[in-house]
Amino acid sequence: MSEQEPLTATEREWMIRLNVAHSILVKAADHLRGRMKQVPYGSRDIAMIAKRIDRLLDMAEKTIPQEQYLSYKRNLRMSDYTVGVKGPARGTPREDEYGMWVTLNELNALVDGCHDHCAMCMLDKYGQKKCPIRRALDEIPNDVPRPMGGECPYMTEI
Repeated sequence: MSEQEPLTATEREWMIRLNVAHSILVKAADHLRGRMKQVPYGSRDIAMIAKRIDRLLDMAEKTIPQEQYLSYKRNLRMSDYTVGVKGPARGTPREDEYGMWVTLNELNALVDGCHDHCAMCMLDKYGQKKCPIRRALDEIPNDVPRPMGGECPYMTEI
């Protein structure tokens, strides 16, 4: 094995990112357990990828000098990454194609506004399927359970 060389700032940043990727995969495996069961070897593959990244990081960390390694590990606990939008979508030439970004608070206000309307819905099953409010709410990722038979899930769930 060659002499241990200190991490450069760029290497340190990417080692932290690999650690975050490992953490995300471990959490994803738990949250996507049901979905991964529908994918051939999905649960196995996501666990295998996480384990390979873990082993790779373990081996790479052994190449870091001890003093820098300890600092790196201390800072790793305080490091966090978030996933977000690269830039604003409003006013872009592709706005018509992709729509506009709306904050979660704005969406919640819209959903709250729909509550009274949907709670008193008198539409039959066919009308519910064509309802523009239902279609709009279906486009928003949510965890509202979908009842069997095609009834509108928002009549009582909002």
